[in-house]
Amino acid sequence: MSRRFPSPASPALVFLLALLWSACAAPEPVTAPVDVVETEPEGPAIDVIAARDGGLVYRFLRTGEETDLPGGDRLEQALPAPQGHALALWTMGPDSSRVHVLDRRTGAIRQVWVGPVDERVSLAWSPDGRRLVVGHHTGSATDMGPGGIVRVDITSAGNAPDDTPLSLGGVKDVGCSASKVVLAVRPDGSLLVRGSDNLYVVEADGCATLQTIDARRMHSISVAPDGRRLAYIFRELVYNRQARAYEPDSTLYVSALDDAEPVKVIGDRYAPRNPVWSSDGTQLGYDVRPPDGDGRRTVSSWTVADGQSGYIVPPGAAAGSVTNLRFAPGSAVVAFQVDGEWHFRGGPGTFMQPFPGAESPTDFVWFDGTRVLARYGDQGSGIAAPALLTLAPGTTPEPIPNAVWAAPDVR
Repeated sequence: MSRRFPSPASPALVFLLALLWSACAAPEPVTAPVDVVETEPEGPAIDVIAARDGGLVYRFLRTGEETDLPGGDRLEQALPAPQGHALALWTMGPDSSRVHVLDRRTGAIRQVWVGPVDERVSLAWSPDGRRLVVGHHTGSATDMGPGGIVRVDITSAGNAPDDTPLSLGGVKDVGCSASKVVLAVRPDGSLLVRGSDNLYVVEADGCATLQTIDARRMHSISVAPDGRRLAYIFRELVYNRQARAYEPDSTLYVSALDDAEPVKVIGDRYAPRNPVWSSDGTQLGYDVRPPDGDGRRTVSSWTVADGQSGYIVPPGAAAGSVTNLRFAPGSAVVAFQVDGEWHFRGGPGTFMQPFPGAESPTDFVWFDGTRVLARYGDQGSGIAAPALLTLAPGTTPEPIPNAVWAAPDVR
């Protein structure tokens, strides 16, 4: 007897084939990958030290992160390492004076020195940023009391990756007894230091004297950033044959700290004052009173390469006396005061202009080659808050409340 099968058109066969197809051919459900987008911090790429609640805080404005600066309510000095990775901080509290090293990439901070509140401190980085030297003493610059000089080595710095923490070695006494002020760490590792009467070039280990310089008649000493040269105003009494009397003489010199004679930059007829070096050490700025002028001062510069001087602001070009020249880091911008009001010039051949804003700041620190953090005196008196100023026509101050120092973010 033959078996009968459903015909192709049979509804039962169609249903069976549909079931088999759905079971064997249907793909697995696919879940589309979700892209995770990391949002960039929205704050400005600026780091600041700000006053808060009777203390100080280091703040990353880009991320909002903060690091408390322990033991101090007043910032005396903030000195960045040449590579920008670290910051040496001298702070003063009600009962102590302290020096910390802060890692600007991570916010980690370490105390390297603490002393009585009446001790004065000097700071100097080595050119490679791998050594910080701290001088400290009581008394005045010409009558120093107890103190000394210590150093701390940075064992991971400069070329380290951004996520590598700053690593500090131990704090070591340099071994100086007469010298208690550090002026510079020289490229060969030796130190330029000062006692009450003399300057010395000494070894960083043991303080053995390599050179002695009589500093009793040196005034307004300014050291080039690389520690290779020293500018100073030398004051002495010079006999005037016509007047038959000794008269004070103030001459500006530059010394290369070697066996060569110091270079005379400009003499007493111009009454030089306020010597200051450019950030790269190629120019020395100062202000003078031209002998054939009307008594108003103006600013000049001396160039290391050719040993020539020239006016930055020609005599009579300003309505008042021009003093206190400051070079911007890494640019041709310069700042100076005209009868106490801060002005700037964008470079050779440009006009001088007042700082932006409704009033002139009492002081400022360079932020970069074209911007400054301007400060306006006692914040409790209603004067404007600290502000970031771009030294260019038509710009507007950007307030940064309570800031006492600022710099571009290095992370």
